[in-house]
Amino acid sequence: MKLVLLLPAAAILLFCTSQLPVEATEYLTLCLNRCHNYTLPELENSVELRTTRRLTVASGNVTSFDAPLIAAFGRLSYLEVWPQRSRSVDRFFVPPYLRTLILRRTGVRELDILPDAAYQLRVLYAADNRLTEVSQLHRLHVLQQLNLNNNKLRQLSWTAFDGLDELRELSLRGNGLRVIDGVVPGVQLPLRKLVRLNLSNNRLRRLDVELWSMDRLELLELEGNLLEQVGSSLVRLQALKKLSLRDNRWDCVWANRTLQWMEGRRIQLVGGIDFACPSPGSARVGGKLCCVK
Repeated sequence: MKLVLLLPAAAILLFCTSQLPVEATEYLTLCLNRCHNYTLPELENSVELRTTRRLTVASGNVTSFDAPLIAAFGRLSYLEVWPQRSRSVDRFFVPPYLRTLILRRTGVRELDILPDAAYQLRVLYAADNRLTEVSQLHRLHVLQQLNLNNNKLRQLSWTAFDGLDELRELSLRGNGLRVIDGVVPGVQLPLRKLVRLNLSNNRLRRLDVELWSMDRLELLELEGNLLEQVGSSLVRLQALKKLSLRDNRWDCVWANRTLQWMEGRRIQLVGGIDFACPSPGSARVGGKLCCVK
């Protein structure tokens, strides 16, 4: 049985024994399944990782992190998984006891979240993967930070986040989203504690902001979409301090009115400005945004 442990001090240790002495270990980097030509050990029998609280795993050729494999790592508080080869992690079981889960470019397609478990997860970073739906996320009731940048969430409903009452930061950048629906008049949108929302670099043509109840939202990033206007409903975001707007198709009347409103409220325009307006019929408003007459 062969196993590689990469320790923070860049030391590389090779163990070929049936038991691995990792007493009082606080942080490990574990290489699995043909990482550098080593094979996946039977962790349940050969490695005692129960004292490890923070673990980074190079996934190698492991394509599914199921419940038995995750259980072999012990009761972690922090787990980070990153790819070692070209193979992708198709499915990932999220254990209830984790507080931080980072999936770095693993290509994961599906998150397996138990329906009745008391999840402790506070931070979920799953950017640059292949997620197409996130319907199970509402089970992570104490989640505070969620990053789903650069996945494949072409369609999304706000109801996917119903139950995430503690969420402070949500980033959906670069998913090709055309619309986010699921909010109807008379029904309060969740996310009342949300402070930062990133919807940039999608293909959004409309936002039903008038149905939002984001009383604490301070930063809203909308750059790089196909939006023409967001109505007059931005005024409902009383805590808003920063707003990004460039690279859209704003209506000139709306853009001019919004920039004046931002100046009056001292809301900072972030994310840069439009430097050129090459399309026919476009103009510049306030020297900052391109718009369509």
